[in-house]
Amino acid sequence: MLILRKLSITRLNNEFDVVIPFENNRLVLIGDNGQGKSTIVNLLHFFLTRQWKRMARYAFENFQLQLNDQNLELTKADLLGFLEFEDDAFSRRSYPTRTSVVLRRLVLEQGPLSLEELNDPIKLRELSRRFGITTSMLSELRDFVAHRNMEGIRKIPLLADSIIRELGPTTVLFLPTYRRIEQDLEYVVPSLSRRLQDPNFLEQPEQLETSSVFV
Repeated sequence: MLILRKLSITRLNNEFDVVIPFENNRLVLIGDNGQGKSTIVNLLHFFLTRQWKRMARYAFENFQLQLNDQNLELTKADLLGFLEFEDDAFSRRSYPTRTSVVLRRLVLEQGPLSLEELNDPIKLRELSRRFGITTSMLSELRDFVAHRNMEGIRKIPLLADSIIRELGPTTVLFLPTYRRIEQDLEYVVPSLSRRLQDPNFLEQPEQLETSSVFV
């Protein structure tokens, strides 16, 4: 069963430190308008669904979520470093065309962590043979990568894998307001109508406990 334990955000909106414990997988936030309730919920949603670009629009320094027995952590610096690299990997604005082609092939076929292999001469020769390019082109790419935030490039894919592993079969359903629902409930939970029409459904708590849907 998915268990949310604690959410911590450092310098939210460049001002507040937030520590929020979850009780029995439930949380109710109450406060005046402009206190940051929606911001906190949005950040939690974007984190669990790995929507990094949307999460990067918010001001924070560090985001931590205790999920099951794991402490999952993301810094804004690492997030921005990863997104900067991701943008560069699929554009040609920042470096020569031939470097762009090699970078995109390497990232698409082997993932961002493969860039660390560029520092190993043996791996460099293997990549040269695999991609049919010269070692000088790969050295050029290595010099370009040297100016990137490798910490973020390394951490974000591993963090995404951890989130997916901890969520398991759970579906994250986000309903921002009563009137503004982002996804049709029947699309997200196809059996919802049938289950709600079952008079015994709400009388069988074990069905709720084993549900693969977290709201």
